Amino acid sequence: MIDKKQRRGELRERTKAYRNKLKEIGEALGLKVRFERGVPGVRTDVLWYYSFPKGASQFEQEIPIVAFEIEGAWRTEKTIKGDFVNLLLMRPLYGIVLFLERGFRIDYGKGFQIEDNLRVARVMAENFSRFGRFLVWTQKEVDDLYMSLVNEGLISKTDIPQLG
Repeated sequence: MIDKKQRRGELRERTKAYRNKLKEIGEALGLKVRFERGVPGVRTDVLWYYSFPKGASQFEQEIPIVAFEIEGAWRTEKTIKGDFVNLLLMRPLYGIVLFLERGFRIDYGKGFQIEDNLRVARVMAENFSRFGRFLVWTQKEVDDLYMSLVNEGLISKTDIPQLG
């Protein structure tokens, strides 16, 4: 069994790797990217946004396009609901809760399954859908999007991070 310190370190590294992967994707799509971005009282893990030129002062300077909340291990329903509330308050065009599968495989051997959190998150995405566009992703959706951008030549093949 993995000790808590080692587990936290692995989850932190996995989350950092996917944050960086999301940064590459956002930039390849022509958007600006910020980590731990928010409005007063609200923060999301990754934000893709459009920034108007300073001369267009009649518009908000930064328009949130896609905001991500990243979960690296099993979470309670209350925590997942908090992710959706954060996304809702950011008012992006799309709010995405991303679950990193590896964290569920090393979660103290307690038998928590990613499917449990995915099921809860998908129900919440449906419930919150009257207020915005919400998606629930796993690593697969991020990896698939990344590879499609590699195949289109928007991300160099030499840039592909090895996440294992």
